[in-house]
Amino acid sequence: MKKIAIVGILILGALFFACEKKVYVVEDPPPSAPKGLFSVTQDQAVRIYWESNDESDLDYYKVWRNTAPTGTFHLVVNTSDTTYRDVGLTNGVTYWYFVTAVDNSENESNDSKLIFDTPRPEGWDVRVYDVDTLPGSSGFDFSAGSVVAWNSVYTDVYFDYYSSDGVFYAIATEGNFIQDFGYTQEIDDVSYAPTQGWSNLYIVEIISGHTYVVKTYNNHYAKFRVFSINKSRGYLEIDWAYQVDPGNPELKIVKKP
Repeated sequence: MKKIAIVGILILGALFFACEKKVYVVEDPPPSAPKGLFSVTQDQAVRIYWESNDESDLDYYKVWRNTAPTGTFHLVVNTSDTTYRDVGLTNGVTYWYFVTAVDNSENESNDSKLIFDTPRPEGWDVRVYDVDTLPGSSGFDFSAGSVVAWNSVYTDVYFDYYSSDGVFYAIATEGNFIQDFGYTQEIDDVSYAPTQGWSNLYIVEIISGHTYVVKTYNNHYAKFRVFSINKSRGYLEIDWAYQVDPGNPELKIVKKP
């Protein structure tokens, strides 16, 4: 009986020490991939936004960029913010982005969704005149971002005030198309040019607060928003944007600085 008792005690002791030596490893998982990515198109720049991660040990984010949706993406910046303005870009070139999150242990998340953007020229507070008031400054050339004469070969649209009905009109020159996109709070409310709906008469009534989209004869898209009309002095003021990448309808504009 004593031998059995001693053996039993030894077995229980061995089991106790075996349990004592057992180690449980708790892994530190990486952060989740950032969500809600979107971009704002700017002049030679792209502003990227994303949602904040929920992890308490989050340290920073990495922004990655490439000029194609596949291939090698290059690290642009490490940032603790949830927005980044990528500057020094080339207008008309499409850039692709994703963002990753990194925690205090240098664990890195999977890639966020992929987004792309194409910077393009833009301008604000441009004054253009009625063709009868100042014909040399009544047209606009979007490719140059310049006010030009109504009959210049470079004119995409020009403006005419009909005193008989008290209305300004925008007139698309030969080969160009125009449409009234309606009232917008800001010009950036129109992110993309439409594929249809162009005026059959190549002329639209100008209304303060409305944004107008133009398709040029050489397949470029542009837009302008009228924010001021002065009928007594025969001029109106516009904000504008133009996509230098042919056939690319992306036109989103950043708000005025």
